[in-house]
Amino acid sequence: MESPQDERPHRIPDAEGQELFQALQRALASGRPLDLLVSVGSLLDSIDDRNADPTRALGPSLADLVLSFLDTPYVETTAALLVLRELHPALPHADRVDAEVARRADAVPAWLRDLAGTRAADSTWTITEVGGDAVDHLAGVRLPDGTALATAVIVDRASGDHVLDAVVLPLAVDDVVGQARSQAGDAIDVAPLEPGAWVRSVTRAIDGGAAQETQVVTATWPLCRPVVEWVLRLNAPTLDA
Repeated sequence: MESPQDERPHRIPDAEGQELFQALQRALASGRPLDLLVSVGSLLDSIDDRNADPTRALGPSLADLVLSFLDTPYVETTAALLVLRELHPALPHADRVDAEVARRADAVPAWLRDLAGTRAADSTWTITEVGGDAVDHLAGVRLPDGTALATAVIVDRASGDHVLDAVVLPLAVDDVVGQARSQAGDAIDVAPLEPGAWVRSVTRAIDGGAAQETQVVTATWPLCRPVVEWVLRLNAPTLDA
C-alpha cells in the first residue's frame, strides 16, 4: 500500500513552478542579497514540517524541489541552489548540488558564490520597551562582499517561550541599535547580550512557538525563519565551550 509520501510528485507542477521561477527571477534581478535570501527562505518555510499543514503531505518535498532545480539549468535555479546549500544544514542531494553548481557557468553575483564565507557580526543585543510585553533580540551577519544584514526577533517578555514576530533588515546590527536609541531614547532599554545567551534565548522561543497549537503568523514570520536560523547557526560557534 502506497503512503502519501509515495504519491507525492517528484517535480513541481508547471503553474507552481512558473510562479516560483518568476519569484526567483525578480529576487535575483533586484541585486539585493536580502531579496534572494528571503525568497528562498520563504520557500523553505512553505514546506517546513513545523507548520503542521496536513495538505502539505501530498505536495513537493524539499528533495523534490532540489531535484527540480538540478534538472532545470538556469541562472535562477543555480542561485536558489547556492542559497539552499547555506540555509539548510542537511540539504538533500547536497553532493549533487555541489557538483552541479560547480559545473554550471552561470554569472551569479560574487556574494552568492562566496556565501559560505558569511560570518556573524561582532555584537548581539536586546531592546526592551519600558513597560512593554516583548523583547527584541538583535544579531547580524556580514556577507563576504561586506553586505550587512540584521535580524530582529521579537520574543514574548513574560515567558520567553515563543516568537511574536521577526524581521531581517539590510542593515548592520549596530546601526539598527543606534537608530533605535536615537528614535526612542529613554523609552527603551538597550543592552548587549552575550552571543551564546542570544542563541539560547532565540532558539527557545522558536522551538516554543513551533510547539504551540496555534502558531503566530505575521507578514514576516515564520517566512523569515530559515534566514533567522541561519543567523543562529553562524552565531552558535561563538558559544563558550
